[in-house]
Amino acid sequence: MKKLALIATLFLVTPLASAAEAGGGGCSTCTSGSAVPGSRYLTLRIEGQSGPLALYDMVTGRRHVSLPSGLVSADGTTFVSVRTLGARTTRITRYALPSGHVVGTTKLPGRESLAAISPNGRRLLLRVVAPGRSTRFAVVDGPRTTRLFSLRGDYEVETLSPDGRRVFLVHWADGRYDLRNYDLRTNRLATTPTRSSETGAVEKMQGIPSVGLASRDGAWLHTLYVKGRGLAFVHALDLRAGVGHCIDLELPAVDPEAIGAAALTLSPDERTLYIAVPLAGRVFSVDVGRLEVTHTLRFRRPVLSTLGVNPSGALSPNGRMLYVAAGTSLWALDTAAWRLTGPRAVGAGERQQAMATGVSPDGRRVVVLRSDRKLVARDAATLRRIR
Repeated sequence: MKKLALIATLFLVTPLASAAEAGGGGCSTCTSGSAVPGSRYLTLRIEGQSGPLALYDMVTGRRHVSLPSGLVSADGTTFVSVRTLGARTTRITRYALPSGHVVGTTKLPGRESLAAISPNGRRLLLRVVAPGRSTRFAVVDGPRTTRLFSLRGDYEVETLSPDGRRVFLVHWADGRYDLRNYDLRTNRLATTPTRSSETGAVEKMQGIPSVGLASRDGAWLHTLYVKGRGLAFVHALDLRAGVGHCIDLELPAVDPEAIGAAALTLSPDERTLYIAVPLAGRVFSVDVGRLEVTHTLRFRRPVLSTLGVNPSGALSPNGRMLYVAAGTSLWALDTAAWRLTGPRAVGAGERQQAMATGVSPDGRRVVVLRSDRKLVARDAATLRRIR
């Protein structure tokens, strides 16, 4: 089985935050977009969550900045790009967000790729490109490498803990995977336990990661896992305690690809996680503190052609309205009344599908970035076209 990568979304702490490449729903190289509640900028990621980044200003209606492939810190203040120069040098470039200005450049010996970034953007974890049966990593603090370490076997990085001292990993062996973590202070490798949110019992992870979202303080990583036809759960990973929790979702018996095409959105206070699965006709709300599904909305499944673009979700600044864009359609969900409006068309023709959606800082307009790179605004209350 081809390796699968784990997502982390807008302001993610890891490049493995993209959807699975094979064996289930999602797409690691798909375009995705979103916006933080109250922000004036839409974020568009081309070629997955570690690909190029563009910010669009929802107030002016123009593209604000374009950056190369890289990762965004969980707090949204730092973007880091890593490029190999020949066979012996790696260049690290840091950018401030949302300005896009370069704030520092570092050159390191060897060939390395960016594996993770701490929530505040200071600490980086690089994967050393080298042959062998071990996976080698370099820890970079500021302008210098502070240490190197190796783990026997094949490892992918899931994310870093909020303090940047623990690395969460996916260990691959014989086509299977286990979740583990490595303590940079004690040099100890341990299993990352996963518990049922209902019973508290330790469970064996079974499923394929599709799409995920990190909290802006870097304390949680929420990942949607697809287990099969109509079967999925949210893996809520507490990055401070180092424990994962499985929250089952009730879905219709649709294909895994349909389940994996989902949008995850956190409320402004980050106490509620919304999971919209348009191709399954479902929207869920999850209480992050209680680790349980609190609401489920069922609606008629649309016939959509996403054409390599993942659905996107955005909340109003007060968290009252959730807007979901997928394919050529846009929906609005009143999170208090738990009532859905839509769908509305985002443009004429299949080529003008939604690539990202957001809400203006004043909460009056919902803005959709179409595939023709035009921003279309609708009244947030009525969904009537403004421009």
